[in-house]
Amino acid sequence: MLHQLVRLLLLVLMPALLPAMLLRRGWRETRARLGRGLPSLLGCVWIHAASVGEVNAVRPLIEAMRRQWPQRPLLLTTMTTTGLVQAARLEGVQAHLVPLDMPLVVAKAFRRVRPDMLVLVETELWPEMLRQARRFRVPVTVVNGRLSARSVRRYRRYGLLWRPLLRSLASVGAQSKRDGRRYRLLWQPRAEDTGNLKFCMRFPDYDRTALRREWGLADGDFVVVFGSSRPGEEALLRQALPRLREAAPGRLRVILVPRHLRRLDDVTAALEGADFSLRSEGRAAEALVVDEMGALAQAYALCDLALVGGSFYPGFGGHNPIEPTYFGIPTIMGPHHESCRDSVRILREGGGLLVVAAEGLADALARLASSPDERAELGAAGREIVRSNAQSVEKNLAMLQNVLDSASPVW
Repeated sequence: MLHQLVRLLLLVLMPALLPAMLLRRGWRETRARLGRGLPSLLGCVWIHAASVGEVNAVRPLIEAMRRQWPQRPLLLTTMTTTGLVQAARLEGVQAHLVPLDMPLVVAKAFRRVRPDMLVLVETELWPEMLRQARRFRVPVTVVNGRLSARSVRRYRRYGLLWRPLLRSLASVGAQSKRDGRRYRLLWQPRAEDTGNLKFCMRFPDYDRTALRREWGLADGDFVVVFGSSRPGEEALLRQALPRLREAAPGRLRVILVPRHLRRLDDVTAALEGADFSLRSEGRAAEALVVDEMGALAQAYALCDLALVGGSFYPGFGGHNPIEPTYFGIPTIMGPHHESCRDSVRILREGGGLLVVAAEGLADALARLASSPDERAELGAAGREIVRSNAQSVEKNLAMLQNVLDSASPVW
């Protein structure tokens, strides 16, 4: 009864929401959110990921799907436009914004796409999507699944709405044993621990010397990258610059890669008085602010020391520390890393990541900058941990194959 009332409320509200969406998002995005332009891909696997981080995490699994099912179409939908840009770069998949989670919209999307299986990445559990999948007998699996204690409490509080939907999941591949236990608490006995797909990330084998030259950097520069910085964090780096200049061997160069480009004015304001430039300007400076998307992996690959943002102040949850450790870069992040807690835990336990509070950041940066042995040890440990935890793709693919073998959608 509760879920019927929720669906009725959404149907009533939909006409009122559309004008607001048109004003805020424009016609093109609104049209996509209504499911227009979705391809007809009978028998496809429909994968849904939230944004850039989840798209990057699921990329190696998608590559494995293409090898295992070369004739089967793949559709990748995302919640955000930045995620869509990243999804569109993947070979062998069709990318689209996910339709609004409203009854008429999602039902129309399923009838248009006609998938054999729906794969949800991490935490993308949407009630109408789950309900329509059950209606059309499309099996739903979760890969790289994670659940916080807070999410468990929320789902249990609204058990009348969520219990039948979560029980209907064909399988769940959890990031960790802790996440698996939490899914099993939420009426999902088919949760298995398949590991963290983010440890299976693949990046180009960059030529470090050539990459530095492309970025206007010299081999002897000591480069610090602050990736995915959030509000307030740029000021932390600005305050640490004097200590870094004293400790850094050679010429200090700092690269700031803000999480959102719309914050560029705030970022440059935080650097007022420092020698900085935007990357698009092509001017050499001590601090370089990256004002383009898709450059973070290159920045990590060429640096000597990395900071992972969104983690020094509460409210952001932290961003992925596996990217810099993949390249063997000594990496620091802050204590507020709830969204990637298991990756951080695994890296810390193996000595491959340094977690530092905001007030201790300048000291930690200065110490690592003046200690090549400590940097080498930290970077090597992180890289080895990433390599040793890279079996998640095979485990998740086997789980998906079992589900697909028994699929019988209504198409």
